[in-house]
Amino acid sequence: MIPEFKVGDGVSYGYGSDSYPYTVRRVSPSGHKLWVSRDRPFKGVFVPQDVPEKDWVCFTRRRDGQYREANKSYARQHALTKGREFYLDPSF
Repeated sequence: MIPEFKVGDGVSYGYGSDSYPYTVRRVSPSGHKLWVSRDRPFKGVFVPQDVPEKDWVCFTRRRDGQYREANKSYARQHALTKGREFYLDPSF
């Protein structure tokens, strides 16, 4: 099932075994592209931050239905998932 995202949704982006919280800023009319910005920590939680549009990161829906960062290979990146989550793997 392909997740549907809307502006303001909290999402997580994994890199390796780490996970970082982002907020959806814009969704293309077709739903194939999402622009997100990284959240910032505030008293133990992560909240959206106001950043210029030029700093938003674009994700595209791939053939497998997963959203991955545009213009990047699959090598080390994970799919964007719903829900804000922050995790740093202590084993590295």
